[in-house]
Amino acid sequence: MENKISITKKIIAIALMFMLAFSMISAIGFSQSESFASASSMVKQAKKYNHNSARYFGFRGGWCGKFVAYCAKKSGNKYCIYTKSGSPRTIFEKTVNTKGGTIVFVNKRFYKKYKKYYKKRCKYKPNYKPRKGDLIMMSRPYKLSYSHIGIVSKNSKSALKKVPIIDGNASGKRVNVRTFTSGTGHSHNKIVAYVIPKY
Repeated sequence: MENKISITKKIIAIALMFMLAFSMISAIGFSQSESFASASSMVKQAKKYNHNSARYFGFRGGWCGKFVAYCAKKSGNKYCIYTKSGSPRTIFEKTVNTKGGTIVFVNKRFYKKYKKYYKKRCKYKPNYKPRKGDLIMMSRPYKLSYSHIGIVSKNSKSALKKVPIIDGNASGKRVNVRTFTSGTGHSHNKIVAYVIPKY
């Protein structure tokens, strides 16, 4: 009988320790999702919103960047992806320069123009193979400016052809889980770079 009481007391003590530890973590501002920030959590979160429009999120104006920032916040990835702006260019630059990410250009003209904005974590690699959780950047034809941003949903064998992505404000002005080939689609956007967040 005494042994059973002793075991029960130990179980209660262990349970109380876990409860105390959890309350301390919550008190210093860490949520459960923030504790498990990762490329997988980013993609999983983004996929939840497939086919939703701007109205669902309360977005106004262009919102591809806002969608990426929203997913980063909700999935606990705000510490490795910049979320205080909905601008595609700002998210790219700040994720590299303030969050420890790396940018890989697959378009040489863009690399020459923009490399000065990315400290030392910048390279040109046209044969780069995008990875799940990378941020993909596109540009309209014949322009040297960023126009659209999305999330790579799976590892890809090519940087330019049939890249699996999730993006907002795309086809149908909704969130889309799709594959994208550079230079195709209604806007003929071209893929110019990828940012690898420091997950």
